[in-house]
Amino acid sequence: MFQFIHAADIHLESPLRGLMNFEGAPVERVRSATREAFRNLVQLAVDERVAFVLIAGDLWDCDWPDSAPGLFFIQQAARLGKAGIPIFVIKGNHDAESKLTSAIRHWPENVTFFSHKKPHTLKLEKWNVAIHGQSYGQQQVTQDLSEKYPEPVPGAFNIGLLHTCLEDGGTDYAPACIAKLAAHGYDYWALGHIHPRQDFSLNGVHIEFPGNLQGRSIR
Repeated sequence: MFQFIHAADIHLESPLRGLMNFEGAPVERVRSATREAFRNLVQLAVDERVAFVLIAGDLWDCDWPDSAPGLFFIQQAARLGKAGIPIFVIKGNHDAESKLTSAIRHWPENVTFFSHKKPHTLKLEKWNVAIHGQSYGQQQVTQDLSEKYPEPVPGAFNIGLLHTCLEDGGTDYAPACIAKLAAHGYDYWALGHIHPRQDFSLNGVHIEFPGNLQGRSIR
């Protein structure tokens, strides 16, 4: 048996510009909350000795004037690396064209970014797990990426890592059909993009939005 953590929409160092409009608002505390939330996630992964961590898109919040968010992520990934925990990441609409990601040439060995060119599969033999995923190649992706995801690996626990609005999510970011996801043959769909935590499981297949770690609006 194994455990894993599925996270999404972390939006490291989201500017939260609206806070500046409220006198007395704890601006600095809230601005640092995305980092603190991610530190807590990493600590939970270490404490629970999870097998791996999945990030289903929007690790960053678009581009930044410096590499500080990337360096922070590298530091936290190194903590997981020391515990033998790999991280698997797809890029979403907020980080698809991020100069920050391309500027950092050397990521820790335990960090894997899925390519945007086509869906592909990573096999974790130790856990008999197959992770299928594809990053966004640009900010606006309107086709259903899941339709070209590979067939499940027989006998393995199959996970689909996907950044999507689903079919009725109010936007057109890689819309996907719940029924088709359930019928694809995977055991778990690790989704990102919709910020509230939501469970769309169907016919015994887990289809999950974990929600973002730290609220980014007054809602």
